[in-house]
Order: sequence, then C-alpha cells, then structure tokens
Amino acid sequence: MFPTLPQTFQQYKVPADVRTLFELQTCMQHGMVSTLGDLYVVLQGLVVHKKEMTGPFTAAFYDYFLGISVAPGQPLEEAVQNSKAFHSWKSHFLETSDSHDLALTDLIDRFFDYVHTTTLGIGRTVDGSILFDQDDPNRVDTGESREAPRHNILVDYSTVALKDLEERLRKVAEAQRERHSGGDHWIGTDGYSPFGHDGYVQGGIRVGGRGRLSQARRVFGDMTYFPVDSDAVLSDTSIDACLAALQGLLEPTSHKLLDIDATIDQGVRRGGIFVPVCKEKLENTLQMLLFMDNGGFSMSSYTSVVQQLFGRMKRRVNGNLRTFYFHNILHQTVSEDERRLQSTVPLENLVQTHTKDHVFVIGDAHMAPDELFSPSNRESTPLAVLKYLRAHFPKLVWLNPLQEDYWQHPTVSAIGKVVPMFPLTPVGIEQAVLYLNKQR
Repeated sequence: MFPTLPQTFQQYKVPADVRTLFELQTCMQHGMVSTLGDLYVVLQGLVVHKKEMTGPFTAAFYDYFLGISVAPGQPLEEAVQNSKAFHSWKSHFLETSDSHDLALTDLIDRFFDYVHTTTLGIGRTVDGSILFDQDDPNRVDTGESREAPRHNILVDYSTVALKDLEERLRKVAEAQRERHSGGDHWIGTDGYSPFGHDGYVQGGIRVGGRGRLSQARRVFGDMTYFPVDSDAVLSDTSIDACLAALQGLLEPTSHKLLDIDATIDQGVRRGGIFVPVCKEKLENTLQMLLFMDNGGFSMSSYTSVVQQLFGRMKRRVNGNLRTFYFHNILHQTVSEDERRLQSTVPLENLVQTHTKDHVFVIGDAHMAPDELFSPSNRESTPLAVLKYLRAHFPKLVWLNPLQEDYWQHPTVSAIGKVVPMFPLTPVGIEQAVLYLNKQR
C-alpha cells in the first residue's frame, strides 16, 4: 500500500518513512479513511508537526496521489491549472455540467471539492441518474431480499435533483413491506439504492445508520430531513459525527515479533543457516482520562451523551478509559462516583501514573469568579490546579458545550488561557483531535 510514498514525501523534506505507512494502515483498518480527503487529513496528522510543514506536505500529497508537480515557490492553484489531472477533470465536467461560465478559480475550487470526496478502493463510478431513470418507481415489494454483493463500484446520485429523490423516496416508502439488503431500489443497506445506509453510494438520502461514506445529501429521521450541523453542540443526532472526529486520535506503538515463516523460508534458502527475521506489529494503545462536570443543571443534559460518546470510542479502538466527575471546576481530588459522594481520587495520583494519556475535561467553565480564583481549605486555587495539570498532561484539552459567544465570561476566559479549549461539537472535537495529535 503506497510503497513509494515515503520517497516522494522526503523529496519535499516531509518526514515520512516506513513507520508512517504502518500508522496509515492502522488508521485505514479502523475505518478512518474512505476518501482522498480523509487520507489528506490523516496523513497530515501523522507527518505534519509544525505549521511550516503544511505547504511542503500539501505539495508532496498532490504530487504523489494526483501527479501534480509543484515547483519551489509556485502557488498550488497554478500547478493544478497546468496539470493533466485538472485538464482531464475539466473536460469531463464541462461536458456533463450546465455551468460553462465559471471562472478559472471557481473551476479549480470545484476540482478540489471533487478530489477530496473521491472514494478510495472503488474500481469505477457509475452515474446514478442512469440507474434512477431505469428504475421502476412503482415496483411491488415481493418480500424477496438478497445478500449484499461484492462491491467494486460507486453509484453517484449527485446529478439527480434532490426533489426527485425525495419524491421517489416517498413512493418507495409507501410500497416497501420488508427489510432489504444489497439492492438498488428499496430503502435498505449495503447496496446501490439511493435510500438507506451503509451502501456504496454518494449523493443519496441516508435513512438510519451511520452511513458508510458520509456523503449523503440529506439525512432522514423523525419524519423530517435534517443535515448534521457540525457546529451544533453534541447530541444524540450528532454523536456519530463526533465519534468520527474523535477516532482521529492517533497513539500507535510498535514492537518486534519473530516472523517464523520468513525465518524458516530464508533459512532454507541459505542452506540451513537460520537468522531470526522480525516484523513490526503496530497497535493502538490509546489511553484516555475523562473529567466531567456533572454537578449543575447546565451540564446535566450532556452527561449521558458524553458517556455514550467516549464509551463507544473506547470500544472502537480497544482503548482504556477512566472517567471522573467534578462540580464546576477541578479541585485537588475528583470522584469516580457519578454522584460524587465517595471514591475520591487525588489528582496527584493520576498525574504520576497517566502522564501519557489523552485527557478530556468536559464542562461549561462558567461559575462565580471566587470559585476559580480563591483558594479553598487553604489549598491552591482551582486555577493553580489547572496549571498543575496542564504542566503534567501535555495531551490535555477542555471541551465546552457553552456557545462561544459566552466564552468572554471571566472564568471561561481564564480557563481557556490555561487549557486549550474547544467547542463540544463535531468541528470542535475535530480541532481538539488535531491539536492532540500534534502533541505526540
């Protein structure tokens, strides 16, 4: 998989090696890469650790995956404009689109959009409008269902008007009587139908489930259509988007294992001289600490969904998660008991044993100023406790469900200056993940 990628990236002075390939393979095995855009984001998290590396990384990425060579000092847009990939896409786009009067800059933007949503691992793309026109909207549901076939195509329904898809969906829903999988008409799973989830489709309407490619134009639920608002605070409807962002956390470790088959094979070839051959085994050893403010009315509605989000994250990456609770602000102890009546743990103990963990603090950070700035029981102020944690946990972030318009409150602002603070939204979690990956 991408065997010559390190050499190409190194030509642009981007630090990529065999380990990068192992880490990338791990990310792909965990379902983090479906499109070229996903690949760009994941690779950027793996190899770009300083802002000044973003430019060389982008040039290397486009060179390797699209054959777009960017000369030193040349703007990316100019290199794209002169590339074969862009001219090939432009010819096809103008032949199949009514937008013939777009400026060159707009065409380049369309090209970027197309590139970053191109699905990986798909042999060819089929125009969904052809299947849509050939399909019988009045088909009778006979109750027959079949297993999902092997897929090597992607059906693109983005050329079908959304209102036509919605009208067809209503007809299909009225006629459907059974569960279907692997088909091209009914609301189901795993197939080519524009309706359902986990299919090999883009530009359709997702009904239920998470979606395999995250490229649906509409999502259907509770008898209404709604897009997933990536700027909306974490809720049951956006938990999948937040989970996808959270899964971008990377903490792979590797160790050597004896490759018995290779050792025997090479030993036989050497005439009985057996030299141990080792192989690298890459594992995700993600460790997480979760500190959750569950003490006030403003935070009570988020406790359950946050626990669900991180619980699913723990299961998804086979990681380790410890959850602790506090009220308003962290003091020198936290509670393992959700009711905070017992099982207190000194933060100092966690600092000594979990310095490599990813640490998430969930809270609105909104309280009376005295509670943050004044010492309690002649101990350090809670703000000093935060500074202590920040010094010992390099991978520490604060996720805040409060709208950013209210972050100017004295306590929210003060905490944000000590601990990197991000919104408790899909976009905010993605930004937090990118930040944490840079701390590796």
